[in-house]
Amino acid sequence: MESRFKLMSRTGTDDNGAPVYFSTQISEPVGFDGFSSKLVRNARHGISAEFSDSDLEFDCEASDIIRTAYQNIGIDAEILLVVEQSCNAIDWDEVYRGMIDFTTYSDNTDQYRYVKCKTGDVGVMTTFNNRMSDSVLMNAVKGADGSPITSYSNINKEITLPAKKIIVTNKASAENVTGEVTIVGTYNSIAFSAPFGTSSISEFGDFIVNDGTNNIGYEFQIGNSPGTNIMKNINPVIRYVESDVILGPIHIEAYIHAHDQFGSLSACRYNRLTDTPIYYSFDRIYNTVDRAKYTLSIDIEPLKENEEFFIYAIEGFSGSYTIIDAYLKMTSLSTYKDSKCKVSMIHETLSHVAEYITDGKLTVKSNWFGRPDSEINPAISTGGGSMRCLANGLRIRNATLTDGSDGYFSVTMKELYDSLNAIDNIGMGFSVENGILYIRIEPWKWFYKSNTVLTINSPSRKTREVDTDNIFSRIKIGYKKYTDIEDTNGLDAFHTVREYSTRIKAVENELELLSKFVADPYALEYTRRKALDKDTNDWKYDDEIFIICLKSKALLTPEGVVYAYMVDTSLTNSDNSIVSPETIYNVRISPARNAMRWADRVLSFVGASLMYLSTAVSNANAKGKAYNVTSEKSGNPPIITATYNYGYDPGTVVQENQSIEGIGFLKPEKIYFEYPLQPFQFRAIKDSPYDRIVVDGEICYLSELEYQYKDGIAKFTVIPQI
Repeated sequence: MESRFKLMSRTGTDDNGAPVYFSTQISEPVGFDGFSSKLVRNARHGISAEFSDSDLEFDCEASDIIRTAYQNIGIDAEILLVVEQSCNAIDWDEVYRGMIDFTTYSDNTDQYRYVKCKTGDVGVMTTFNNRMSDSVLMNAVKGADGSPITSYSNINKEITLPAKKIIVTNKASAENVTGEVTIVGTYNSIAFSAPFGTSSISEFGDFIVNDGTNNIGYEFQIGNSPGTNIMKNINPVIRYVESDVILGPIHIEAYIHAHDQFGSLSACRYNRLTDTPIYYSFDRIYNTVDRAKYTLSIDIEPLKENEEFFIYAIEGFSGSYTIIDAYLKMTSLSTYKDSKCKVSMIHETLSHVAEYITDGKLTVKSNWFGRPDSEINPAISTGGGSMRCLANGLRIRNATLTDGSDGYFSVTMKELYDSLNAIDNIGMGFSVENGILYIRIEPWKWFYKSNTVLTINSPSRKTREVDTDNIFSRIKIGYKKYTDIEDTNGLDAFHTVREYSTRIKAVENELELLSKFVADPYALEYTRRKALDKDTNDWKYDDEIFIICLKSKALLTPEGVVYAYMVDTSLTNSDNSIVSPETIYNVRISPARNAMRWADRVLSFVGASLMYLSTAVSNANAKGKAYNVTSEKSGNPPIITATYNYGYDPGTVVQENQSIEGIGFLKPEKIYFEYPLQPFQFRAIKDSPYDRIVVDGEICYLSELEYQYKDGIAKFTVIPQI
């Protein structure tokens, strides 16, 4: 078998933008007799670009070509090494094509001058891998190297964020308050606001609480009913204030523990315009040990215009009083009006970042994150992970930067992949389809296909080993950031953290799958309500990226199908396990549902069938089923006018503290062997690296392959399927 070698130097591009090369035949590089190429499956399940660990030495004209390119262009120079073989010196078959890797370039002089370097699929794939941690602005219009890239409208898409009902609680409390009341003239009674100390900011209106230091009251003659004159002359606890926050029924708890009894303690809802009072009575207990204790627990409708709420004491003598302790607590379910928000759809965001870091040379193709109306590489149907969008806290609360510009966020491809992987159990790799190189981002099993690329029988040096790196004893899954659990609503939040055990004993290996995206509906709602604040202070979630589940409504119009997007809310069958299930966000990406998507990856060893919940943060009792509406009908007889699309969900009631079932797909093993390959067989594996390799009748998938061109021996590492 005769071999010939040539260097192909890029000289420009043709009219279609394809590269043009100038070819020079060279002598065999020193070291090619031991030259081998490698393909390796990475942790993201994708197969790497072909590369070599072998150094090649180029001399004479070849060294001049490579040296000149390095001196004139640097490490970004493009020169191909092409190797061809022939049995008759007439018909030549290409057996190898690799780019000179100028990052390994060295210029050497010993007995002669030569250039030494490695080769491989150096180029856009290497660029993509090297720039995965580069931060990319969503409004970038040029790639990292200055070339124009496509601007997608779905990266700046406006949607409506519907209200999420949350519990609001305001409390005032006091201890050891001593006050004075003085009756003057001929009066023998006085009414004054009960002292409750100071309070926090209130969504109930003006929260006006008496601290007991200035208790000017309303004096009246006992026996003469003071009527509503009391409310006209003392301070209320709260008064109505017009607000964008709508309250539900308000639960009021008041408690006063006094050293001595008051004449009476009362509460009143009072309409100042109509002079209409509604009175409420305190329960009272008095004994010489506990002294006087007054309690009030009532539910009232929200205050309306001109209304106030009073809590007041009546005394029949001048003197001092001592409050041992007291508190006033008001709780309600509140709703803030719907708001607009600029968001970035997942598919376009992924492709935008890929296009930026590759200077427009690669796009993302995905059946999972793609949609029929995706602006790049549309999918045939709505992908299970496509109904989601991203926005940072600034955009959620409609804030602008100090220069008045919109709060575009930036993100890296690594951040996108890691955070989405924690939710969806995905993979990412290169894929050539119809001659076009794409970045594929799909559920992980997409990278383990059912087609067979090679069948091998009786390979040499065959060894099977346990792969303990892929046996997990614990799985921590969920989200890194969420509402503080000390917060009232934090106790209800369930987009937090779950930790599961597989109960394997021989291995101690934790798999951490915590998304950096914020999915907690309460954190999102708090951020949304920051729009009520008129200050310019930073908010703790301003720079965090929120993920929001959507649904689409497909409308059939004369121009074709038009998709309208809205937030996917509502949960059924919750059995009162969460507050306001009809307004809950992100049901489909709760930690338990994320764990379900990971079960076939985690439960891979013999005897594994369940992931057992061991610990959980906040509301692990939350349960329910994601709510779906498939279509709307109108007309007589009914005709379908709109259909709805949702993200993936198991379609059953899921409880956040349940054990997770699953059936593994790959064995936690690796099989090593050697086998002779023809160059065309190696190329077939390189072209279809995700296909099956059947070894002695066992379905396996490529983990690593090293191919030696000179003797045709291939060293395989494969992963067997269960």
